[in-house]
Amino acid sequence: MIRRTLKSLKPISLALLVLVLTPCVVEFVFRITACRAELATGATSVKLAKTASWYTHHELEPLQHVSVPGGSDQLPVELRTNSLGLRGAEISIPKPAGTLRVLCLGDEAVLGTSVDEPQTFCSLMQSRLQARTKQRIEVVNAGVPDFCPLLSYLHFRHRLLALEPDVVIAHFDMTDVWDDRRFRRLTELSANEEPLLCSAPELSTTPVTRPLTQNFLSWQWAQGRVASLIGQNGSVNSSSVDDPRSRYAWLTDENILWALQTELSLSPITHLATLCQQKGIRLMLATHPAPWQLSATASRAARIPELNGIFPGTLIESTHPREVIARFASTSALPLCDAGSMFRQYESVDDLFQVDSTEFSEVGHRYYAAALTSSLLEHFSEFGGRGSEYSPAGRPSEFAQPEPLNQRPDRFTQQPNEFQPIRPAAYSIEAQGGANRPASTPRNGDFQQQYTPTNALVPFSGRR
Repeated sequence: MIRRTLKSLKPISLALLVLVLTPCVVEFVFRITACRAELATGATSVKLAKTASWYTHHELEPLQHVSVPGGSDQLPVELRTNSLGLRGAEISIPKPAGTLRVLCLGDEAVLGTSVDEPQTFCSLMQSRLQARTKQRIEVVNAGVPDFCPLLSYLHFRHRLLALEPDVVIAHFDMTDVWDDRRFRRLTELSANEEPLLCSAPELSTTPVTRPLTQNFLSWQWAQGRVASLIGQNGSVNSSSVDDPRSRYAWLTDENILWALQTELSLSPITHLATLCQQKGIRLMLATHPAPWQLSATASRAARIPELNGIFPGTLIESTHPREVIARFASTSALPLCDAGSMFRQYESVDDLFQVDSTEFSEVGHRYYAAALTSSLLEHFSEFGGRGSEYSPAGRPSEFAQPEPLNQRPDRFTQQPNEFQPIRPAAYSIEAQGGANRPASTPRNGDFQQQYTPTNALVPFSGRR
């Protein structure tokens, strides 16, 4: 009787064992796949060490000097940070008399860890500007990996104002919408919804809890499959907040939640503009396309497209991102340098980016430096006059003579302008990925930035 009972229980026990082990095996496979993907891109990842911050979530550790191995036919890339945690040599504080200082804010696109320091667009722009004026020019590279306008504003407000820049270039990267969605949940806001600080969770004494389901890659994959089956593929959901495959989702998905998040990601630039006005600092907004907005075959090695949520061979042709950024710049009365038109005229756009990452190649840094230099000469007279460094074909020429352009206002303001940030009317918790509090171009190259009076500097609404 006992033997018969045990014999009948054997298949049941095996079935239970299979039910228990199958999810474990599936999760193990997902973990191995994720590790292999991370190792595949490890050679091109940022090697500069980061540290947690009370104000900007994270920052680069100061006084580093590391060597990143290059490709098979490339020399190692030397990276260093100064005492402020910025790439480059030490910066004099206070600023020496007679010095024009340009500060470049942004993420890894500005930092440029794939090339040596003299090859970054910041260094190249300094050389180009220095050739146009007798004053001493300094271009400071303030790029930090995974930064967005929110963190760049906090970085400028709490630490970089001491550098006394004459001009600030706020770089908007196509991944900034995704980065803003991750960090806005950790941001403390003032009564008028101005960002105050964004502390790293590990610095807090309050334990951080996550839903149990978010700890399993297999569960996140299953959620994505179910969403795609019911026609919600590409929509914003809580599980995609930290998923790198959502980095460029807003470029093709004009879902209302992404539209609200895009508005939020741009809104810190209005606070940055007000702060710059109060300190007598010029501000310019700059941006460039992602690799797959220019070519379907760009940055294709090491499964880079798949890791960023881009199906291999996809060319993102939507003009929506350019139009949103151009409309924001026009509404905020900010000069805009959009390098997209210039990049599209290059005969081999794939060469503008690294093959195994989305960062600029040496050629890309040269072209972006040319575009930024041209915009600075166009909008600001301090650099020796206004002109263009574009050749007739749209490519920079090292020996091209500047051509006169339409006259632009020398400055956006004479006096500080106070305003109250406007909160989006259709705001929801989902729009900022679960935050428990609210926060505050045409495709062709013929777009001309329209200037508006100083008092038109108001937060971007997106429903103008």
